[in-house]
Amino acid sequence: MEPTKTFKEAFCSHFCCPPERFAYEAVFKCLYPHALLFFRIFLLLQTRTTTEAFVFMEKVGQTRTVEELEDVISEYHNDMRDLSTYCARHWNLRVSARAVARLNTTIRSPKKSSQSAPSTVA
Repeated sequence: MEPTKTFKEAFCSHFCCPPERFAYEAVFKCLYPHALLFFRIFLLLQTRTTTEAFVFMEKVGQTRTVEELEDVISEYHNDMRDLSTYCARHWNLRVSARAVARLNTTIRSPKKSSQSAPSTVA
């Protein structure tokens, strides 16, 4: 069964995030850990690196299937090689495609409820 929600809809539902904050919240969940501080500085300076990250995440947000997500990630990797800044490419001050793929798995997994766990009380 194919997911009916877009990545953005699933993300916002999973994290109780308003749709207008999706790109910002998702980018910060998928940055390489060492990039967090630098990315905040780049965000204040409105650099090309931050613009690329938000454009990529908006494209990710439109996907409904793993295949669509893989296509967007592939396009991102190709663009990264050709168009991205030195910092983004060589120091990984950018969104991690693997983190995006892991996040997709997380937000599309059914939430586990503690109420559905079997009782151990006899």
